[in-house]
Amino acid sequence: MQIPKNGFITPDIPTLIIIVLHPFIGTGLFEEVLYRGLVLKLLLKKNQDSKQGMIFACVISSAIFGFFHLVNVFAGAPVLSTLSQVVDATATGLFFAVVFLRTRNLWIPILLHGLLNLSTQIFDAIVSFDLLLQNPAPQTEVDIIGLIIYTLFTSLPMLIAALVLLRKVEPGSITTKNN
Repeated sequence: MQIPKNGFITPDIPTLIIIVLHPFIGTGLFEEVLYRGLVLKLLLKKNQDSKQGMIFACVISSAIFGFFHLVNVFAGAPVLSTLSQVVDATATGLFFAVVFLRTRNLWIPILLHGLLNLSTQIFDAIVSFDLLLQNPAPQTEVDIIGLIIYTLFTSLPMLIAALVLLRKVEPGSITTKNN
């Protein structure tokens, strides 16, 4: 792919298909099978006899999901931006865990995760790449405050939705349907 002078990227069809499918197969499917299908289910087996145990399993699996986003620092991502991503991923992971518990179907969080990642890619494609390159990491107090506000703006809705949905989940309900 080349970026023409007018700023629009014109990929070939196979590249476009990969770009669209990657958020679903590369991350949505893989991460949901790992963190909700495996980690959450294992924690639920040990802790789902009570509402507190179920909440514990959701929180721990989501924290593990968020924690593993720290790997991005080793790929060159700025530390503060990565910490923001860890908080956001933890909140989003909690939402996906509760959706999994409510629906008892792993395909729903896989689809939601893929759509969320695809929408992020679309947003990143729309936002000026030059603007991102000029200020790749927060440098000033104002930038850090903006990052905190952004993190709250993206994380709080997921946390609120997860807590509202979690109220209706009964302990032990995940084992009543074979996934």
